[in-house]
Amino acid sequence: MSPAIILSITTGGRELVARRCALAARAGVTPGMTLAHARALLPFEGTHIEAFDPRRDETALRALASWGGRFSPLVAPDPPDGLLMDITGCAHLFRGERAMLTQVVNRSRRLGFRARAATASTFGCAWALARFQRKPGIVIRDGQEREALRQLPVRGLRIDEDIEEALFDVGIERIGELFDLPRASLPSRFGDDLLLRLDQALGRAMEMIEPVRPTPPLRVDRHFDGPTKHTESIEVALRGLIDLLCQELARLESGVRRLEIELERSDMTPASISIRCSYPSRDPKHLWTLIGPRFEKTHLGFGVEGLSLTAARVGRLPHRQAQRWRDEDGARDRELERELGMMLDALTSRLGEDRITRVEPVETHVPERAYRHLMISADAPKAEAIIASGDRPTKLFDTPERIEVLAMTPDGPPSWMRWRGREMRIAMSVGPERITGEWWRWRTQSVHRRQVGEEFETVIAGALRARDYFRVQEEAGRWIWVFRDHGQSRWFAHGEWV
Repeated sequence: MSPAIILSITTGGRELVARRCALAARAGVTPGMTLAHARALLPFEGTHIEAFDPRRDETALRALASWGGRFSPLVAPDPPDGLLMDITGCAHLFRGERAMLTQVVNRSRRLGFRARAATASTFGCAWALARFQRKPGIVIRDGQEREALRQLPVRGLRIDEDIEEALFDVGIERIGELFDLPRASLPSRFGDDLLLRLDQALGRAMEMIEPVRPTPPLRVDRHFDGPTKHTESIEVALRGLIDLLCQELARLESGVRRLEIELERSDMTPASISIRCSYPSRDPKHLWTLIGPRFEKTHLGFGVEGLSLTAARVGRLPHRQAQRWRDEDGARDRELERELGMMLDALTSRLGEDRITRVEPVETHVPERAYRHLMISADAPKAEAIIASGDRPTKLFDTPERIEVLAMTPDGPPSWMRWRGREMRIAMSVGPERITGEWWRWRTQSVHRRQVGEEFETVIAGALRARDYFRVQEEAGRWIWVFRDHGQSRWFAHGEWV
């Protein structure tokens, strides 16, 4: 059984439970309980206890609110564990409010959360239903708020604990019981906050939320008194903006990954220059080596009226000591990485982004799908792919080449082969290594027939038949990677060791 998880907080010299997992909740652990009492209720070995950090919760909730931007542009965190969304004008994009709620709940579960959601014409009503109704998705139409709130506890009005206790003292536990009381008597006995929360839930009082706003990209600009075609003046201004941008990046401990330059021309649309860096950089000299050649080719029209630089994408570049007597923190490795990035940026600027790529491994056993080419400025994978442990040729053919073979047994290795017009005797062979298809691709398969010489074979796109691979060595010493296709009983050469 998995261990229970408890987050503790120290208050007045006592260790109390601040948060607990569902497993601990089923055992009877509640927030505010002493840690000793919680341990006594948990019969599980290896209970994980960690100090509660409210800042981590706040950061995670804001990140979750940013994730919620795929459903609505106005999403606000609702501590400690909720989100408030203004979905006005968004529901039709998801084919209705109910379908939208279903997507919100399902996608939240994919992230590992247990979620409930509700929609109503007011935030107060939706908040109460999402937290105190057991259904995962509830849709309340306009005008039905009063009836939907009637059976919910008064805690659903988001009132303070002292107001809740005062209501319990007089026997009021449900929101519907407040509806039966004279409205004028509520403020004098329970305060104005109760009446405000009640009006917000019913739509009688306006409620605003503070949504999470995306951080605007770092931008610096400069405008001239009039249009100018003097290239040297424009270059001086552009270099000055680069220096200013790098100073701001240094203050933020960041480096630019993609930089957008815009030249406002008096008689034409703005001219744009975009550069990418394979490694976060705030070196003005390096950035100018990338911008300068493109600036020289830019048509200035009848004059440039202004310049702007926008760091459209940045990366973390913390302050570090670059040199030491002893390289204890890998400063030399970081310096080499930075110099390599500068060299790759220069090559990309001269040859084009599609000419300089890096190979990223793909987690598959199928040889031709085991890698893919990405731009050198693309992000590195977060996790390393699991590569097949078997020996692989140094040269893999883009398309397997058909060969003719003779074998002593139907399932055995070849003893003779004809490849590229040459006949070869096999001196040694190693194998077989069985490689089967990716079963999950069968759902998207498409079947067609193609002609191979005078015959036809069935091709299943997106799937792969089982193959038996052999490493064979011809008499001249050349090692070749060949395989037998089980579906057609044909042989192919797929690579060689050079």
